[in-house]
Amino acid sequence: MKKKMKIRPEVIIGILLLFVISFLTVGYATYTTLLRVNGVSTFEPNGVAYISAFSVYDSNNVLSETHSVSGLEADFQVEFSNHGAEDDYHVTYEVTITNDSFYSYDFTQAVVDSDVTYAGGAINVSYTVTGIDYGETIPSRGSKTFYITVNVTVAEGYTGDITIEQHRLNVQNGV
Repeated sequence: MKKKMKIRPEVIIGILLLFVISFLTVGYATYTTLLRVNGVSTFEPNGVAYISAFSVYDSNNVLSETHSVSGLEADFQVEFSNHGAEDDYHVTYEVTITNDSFYSYDFTQAVVDSDVTYAGGAINVSYTVTGIDYGETIPSRGSKTFYITVNVTVAEGYTGDITIEQHRLNVQNGV
């Protein structure tokens, strides 16, 4: 006759305790070997494109010039002297647009509005933009310098001063 083996409760509890401790040990070892990366990421707002530099590059027959810049607009006033009866009246501005955004900036146009005052006679004011093409892209975190020339043509015989007041340049994009 075979004798039946009886398992004592202490052995069962010991095996269960060993199993639980092994499980906890493996779990803790896995937990402590995980790679933890902590930190803070700061994202700036989309940023802006703006006129970062605006100055007189070239001029002829200019008595005075003042300007101020805000964002993509520049206001300026130019007074030309016609007392020398010369034919060349111009002022060329060097303009730099800086793009501080995460996106490309598509240059679409430079709009120039002005009020011209003079003491009589026929005057024609024209504007030319050089150094940048319409549709040209200014990359993110980049800048572009271009030139805007204000040309004034006066009728023969006109001898007074010419003032371009409240002159505003507005640079626009296609976004």
